Amino acid sequence: MKTEVLQRISTLQEGTQGWTFTSQQVDDVFTIRVALPASYERSEQSYPVLYVLDGDRSFGLAASTIAYINLGSNFGMGKQIPEMIVVGIGYERGVIPWLFTRVRDFTPTVDPTFNYNNPNFRIPVSGKAEAFLSCLREELMPALKSQYRIDPALSMVASHSMAGLFALYAMLQPEQLFQKYLAVCPFVGWDNNILFELEERYARAHQELQVEVFFAITGHEPTPPYREEVQAFFERLQQRQYRNFRCHLALYLEDNHFSVWSKAFIDGLVYLFK
Repeated sequence: MKTEVLQRISTLQEGTQGWTFTSQQVDDVFTIRVALPASYERSEQSYPVLYVLDGDRSFGLAASTIAYINLGSNFGMGKQIPEMIVVGIGYERGVIPWLFTRVRDFTPTVDPTFNYNNPNFRIPVSGKAEAFLSCLREELMPALKSQYRIDPALSMVASHSMAGLFALYAMLQPEQLFQKYLAVCPFVGWDNNILFELEERYARAHQELQVEVFFAITGHEPTPPYREEVQAFFERLQQRQYRNFRCHLALYLEDNHFSVWSKAFIDGLVYLFK
């Protein structure tokens, strides 16, 4: 009898659970992946939570990196970041449908001219960030809190590119959904720099912005003004001198828009927990 050399196993890493989540706010189905801390099953404590946008492509790196960093505390190397629950929010779709769907969920306004610099692309829907934010606040987060021991005092978001646009949009709402933000190469130039207008509106009504933000940008971005726009937005936030606000901009000159993600993710986590 022939013995099979390869045996198929679950693709979910140890300590990771997967869910489908149906949102009435967005009228779509999401794939949710949850990575639990190593100590979760043998403790009763509550944990901070990190929400990873573009979870189909970013969750694996985020969850494994956090678990690996936390191994250091077992070898007397100190604890650079706390244990946390990692939640990946994704769509379980091919690359092109994913590119289109993230435009729908991550953009605060409609921009019919946007096409990822590809004349063959026709983006069907944009400008639904408000609905996606409501989905997180009113549907997904309560569902996860009923299932896991989540510390309501500390929610974080990790984002890249257009997801960074959404993260900063969420930050500029009257009530912030997250306390710590990792915004890698955020697309602040969307719709003729609408994010600057949203920040201006926020500044007119608020003197405090009680959050921490780690920005990252590279020397090789997809379109010429991209880096300058991120730097200008960072400087705008600094000039406001909001109370209880802390931010940092890291520049990775040798990296490009995509290669920077893993480096900036680690650097950002360490900064946010200094």
